[in-house]
Amino acid sequence: MTDAASGRPPFETYYTATLEPHLVEIEEDRRGLVRQTAIEFAIALAVIVGAILMTANQLGAAFVFIIAMVAAVAIVAWRASARMKAYRQEFKTRVIKKLVEYVDPHLAYTPDNFLGQDMFEESGLFSKKPDAYDGGDLIEGTLEKTRIAFSEVHAQYRTTTTDGQGHMRTQWHTIFKGVLFVADFNKAFRSRTFVLPDTAEQLLGSFGQKLQALNPERNQLIKLENPEFERAFVVYGDDQIEARYILSPALMDRILHYQQRTGEELRLSFVGGCVYVAIPSAQNLFEPNILSTVLERGRLKEYLARLELTTDIVEELNLNTRIWGKD
Repeated sequence: MTDAASGRPPFETYYTATLEPHLVEIEEDRRGLVRQTAIEFAIALAVIVGAILMTANQLGAAFVFIIAMVAAVAIVAWRASARMKAYRQEFKTRVIKKLVEYVDPHLAYTPDNFLGQDMFEESGLFSKKPDAYDGGDLIEGTLEKTRIAFSEVHAQYRTTTTDGQGHMRTQWHTIFKGVLFVADFNKAFRSRTFVLPDTAEQLLGSFGQKLQALNPERNQLIKLENPEFERAFVVYGDDQIEARYILSPALMDRILHYQQRTGEELRLSFVGGCVYVAIPSAQNLFEPNILSTVLERGRLKEYLARLELTTDIVEELNLNTRIWGKD
């Protein structure tokens, strides 16, 4: 029995036949990891308490013992961190990879890789250039006719201030944290078009519209004949005519529908023959909770839902249609 729409087996069948054998072994590893870590921390704590009691009246000796024991706890914590990293890697390699294959066998999953900073900047979705950039969980491949790639990314910029005493303070600020998606677009174009959350109009109404036109970081303000879309997004671009050509009435409706599905403030850009979509999220895509069993099917279904929500961009935006000069 298969899912008629996708041609793949029902998830329950796939879970039992393919995922569960891996999950049972990983669950044993998880329990052993938690047990071993708890024992090591308990021993370190007992030694610290004992050292404090034994040297309570010898301040110098007590200080040495405490320093030594704090170092011991740090070593235990480092060992636990290394084991947890290995556990997460095993989970992603053995389980998430299979989950990605279930969604579509033409997709490849690389847990430690991510879309590069050059692609993040090429998208033009954010005007601030990152001073730090990281990510993970890269998924890439071809869905029917459309080449796609997406991953988690975390872009930050740095500010440095000096107080009245001359002390410098460095702070890090998030530009974007979430999923960055890029795909080949189904229309040929030469200009750039940006679809951004319309926070100004939402807050300030018609006055916000006037402020949009004065944005020095963007090019022309593009006005479109879709009031609902205009309330949700503000559009900037290099070419008025081509922006309207790209953002057809059907595509605007599809973008609105997809935003409603995600419940997030989407950003889209059409640059260099590609469409970029930024979906903010404070939650990591596929991180297992070391304190929770991996045998809970509901958690796997959550991972699957997050994965499908992103790959569905291809269908939602009708990217596989090729009638505008792209093969």
